[in-house]
Amino acid sequence: MPGTTPPFMRAQLSSAPRELLREGRWANARVSRVTLDGVDWVVKDFAPRAWWVRQLVGRFLLRRELRALERLQGLAGVPAQPFRVDAFALAARFTPGVTLNHAPPQSLNAAFFVALEALF
Repeated sequence: MPGTTPPFMRAQLSSAPRELLREGRWANARVSRVTLDGVDWVVKDFAPRAWWVRQLVGRFLLRRELRALERLQGLAGVPAQPFRVDAFALAARFTPGVTLNHAPPQSLNAAFFVALEALF
């Protein structure tokens, strides 16, 4: 949100305890769970990628995701306090749960998607 001070800066990430959640491929962000001042955050970071991925793909995807997270604030399960760490990373509060790619296939039935759609 414009005009607000971010909860942390990139410099603080290097010394923070972290758990790699997803390395990502050549054009995907590296996703980590980071703990700072007792708060768990998810950080999506394009800084380790090639310069053209960082500058073109990374900036675009981060801008798009941040706008979506800001619009969805207040819905159950949407990570709180999303913000840009810098040009190549964004962070949001960690939300425990199961990602779709790790959910049991039988749970991804029509009822699940109807309930998901009803949130909007």
